[in-house]
Amino acid sequence: MAAFLASKASKSKDYLKTLRSHLNLWKTEFGSDRLLSEITAKEVKEKLYARIVKENDYGTWKTYNNHLGDILTFVSWCAKPEQKYILLNPLEGMSKLSIPYQAPDYVQHGDIGKLFAVLWTHREESPADLADAILSFFCGMRQVEISRVREGPEAVVINLEDGYIIVRKCKGYTRGIRPRSFKVSDQALAWM
Repeated sequence: MAAFLASKASKSKDYLKTLRSHLNLWKTEFGSDRLLSEITAKEVKEKLYARIVKENDYGTWKTYNNHLGDILTFVSWCAKPEQKYILLNPLEGMSKLSIPYQAPDYVQHGDIGKLFAVLWTHREESPADLADAILSFFCGMRQVEISRVREGPEAVVINLEDGYIIVRKCKGYTRGIRPRSFKVSDQALAWM
């Protein structure tokens, strides 16, 4: 597993931490003394499902898919011609769980009004809270992207003069996803 993790060295620290955690759990569950060729898709599914999935909690289904994805990536890497730790990938063709669509819950506009009234009242003592709320509600930025604003322009560029934002460290940037940019709305500019 060390060689696999070394091959992922260019990935983010958080991604590597999660990957290592998922694979170590799997290794413990299946036994570190077993050969990869002994593992079956049925066994992986049964053990992961029993450990993670709760029938009516779709969040656990996503967690299952994340764990399975990391295991599939590892086993696939082991079967590649460059490594050839195993001749065939015993997990090839495994499917992730299909998560049913659920309409998201939204904050009601009256509650948002109350929230912004409080944020405005306390803007002097806590300007970051108001700024974060503006970026979230008026610009549609993800919470992780907003937290990266503090890293500076190598992560997020905010240009109020020309009215645009470039999120360089967007979701998937460690996998080569290109930055996303958007025009800041007039309403967001007014709040800013």
